Amino acid sequence: MNCQSLAVALQINLVSPNVTDFHPQNAAVASNGGCTGCDTVAWAIQYNIGADDPSQPSPEVRQLVAAMKAELAHIDSSSMTLAQAEAEIDGVIAQFRDLAASLTSQRDEATVPTTPSASPAPAGTPTPSGTPSPASGTTTATPSPAISPSPT
Repeated sequence: MNCQSLAVALQINLVSPNVTDFHPQNAAVASNGGCTGCDTVAWAIQYNIGADDPSQPSPEVRQLVAAMKAELAHIDSSSMTLAQAEAEIDGVIAQFRDLAASLTSQRDEATVPTTPSASPAPAGTPTPSGTPSPASGTTTATPSPAISPSPT
């Protein structure tokens, strides 16, 4: 009763410039069952980064992974709200704006009303990448551009 849950999937694809067919997928689907007054958010964050040697992530990619791991551990050990947790994750993403061109973000939220007779809130309008949507069933997706190798 009155639960909040957040699932975050961070996927980083390092892609060789020799790849000709590349269609990665990372999806977010939120669902609640048998829970009154519950709110669930699923958030899939994907970076598709061109790399001359995909077996050797750049220092910036390693920093992104370390920062996201640390933030998710901090969120897990705290009692912040969903909105606060998402703002924290947005903060990590904002630190790596030069990787933003390779970012795809999809978010889904499921909310169960607190009263048994109430119906779920209507789906909201999609929002920009990384911006939480308050309504039930909202999915936000930002497509990735074509992959190009990173400069050396």
